[in-house]
Amino acid sequence: MGASLDALVAMTVFARVVGAHSFSGAAARLGLSRPAVSTRVAALERRLGTEKRLICGAPAYFARRAPPATPHELAAHNCLRLKDSKWDFRLEGRTPVVPVSGTLVVDDIAVLREAALEGLGLARLPRSLVDADLREGRLRSVLEAYAPEPLVISLVYPQRKHMPQRVRVFIDFMTEHFRKVFRSPDD
Repeated sequence: MGASLDALVAMTVFARVVGAHSFSGAAARLGLSRPAVSTRVAALERRLGTEKRLICGAPAYFARRAPPATPHELAAHNCLRLKDSKWDFRLEGRTPVVPVSGTLVVDDIAVLREAALEGLGLARLPRSLVDADLREGRLRSVLEAYAPEPLVISLVYPQRKHMPQRVRVFIDFMTEHFRKVFRSPDD
C-alpha cells in the first residue's frame, strides 16, 4: 500500500507542476521545497534526452532585416511563435526572459518551421527539427551565444511492478526513437 500511496502523491505533484507551468509555482502551491517537488516528479519519469532550442530565420528574412545581436533586439523583429510570448535566454549565469511579439502565433511546430522557411520572421525551434535546414542553408541560427538551457525530454508514468505490456512496448519504442533523434553527430 505504501508504494501505491507514494505513486499517487507523485502523480498529484506532477499534475500541480503541469497546472502551475513550473516546479517553483507547484512548490509554492503545495507548500513544498522545489527539490522535494523535483524528487517526486523524478520518481515518475524516464529521461529520453535533451533538446537544444534555436532562434532561426531564413536568408530571405535576413535580406530585409539585420539579425539581432542580443536577445533584447528581438523587440524590433517579427517573432513567429507558439503560444509563448516570452523567450528565455542564458546570459552571464542569469536567465533573462525577453517578451516577444509577431504576426503569427500557432499551436503546431511544423507550421512554425514552414513560416520561418518562408522568411516571415524568426522562430524558436528545436534543433532536431531544423538540423537539415541549417546544414542546407535554408535557415540560419542567431543568438547562439545566449542559448537557453536545453529542454529535458522525459516520459512520465507511474512506476509499477506489473506494468501492462502495451505500456512497456510504448516506453521501449519511445526510448529507442529518441535515442536516435538525440544521438550526437559524433556517434
